[in-house]
Amino acid sequence: MKQLDQLHETILEEIDSFEKDALALKNMEEEFSTFWKHQTQTLNEYHQNEKKRIHKLRSSFEKNAFGSVEYEERIFNSERRMLKESIKKIQEGILKKMQEEMLLDVRRGLQTLCNDWDKEMLAKKT
Repeated sequence: MKQLDQLHETILEEIDSFEKDALALKNMEEEFSTFWKHQTQTLNEYHQNEKKRIHKLRSSFEKNAFGSVEYEERIFNSERRMLKESIKKIQEGILKKMQEEMLLDVRRGLQTLCNDWDKEMLAKKT
């Protein structure tokens, strides 16, 4: 009977040890589950933040890239208009100078003609 008592005692000790190990495993499982829930939540937050960041960068790029094209087009048109105005002023200046030179040539021609006519008239009177 003594051996049976020892066997019984050993079995009770092992059952107690098994229950402690089972409890430890259950606690580890809960800790592991909590850890993974936390990690999953953290990764989901990271993923959402990355999606927002990419969306923000993409929209900013599209806004600024397309905006800059429109801005550059406005600058180009403005510079083209100023260039046309400058060319027009230069052309008007050249035309005015040419007209002044032509008027001067006509005036000289008329003066020469008048001088010649005056000389002829003086020559006829004498």
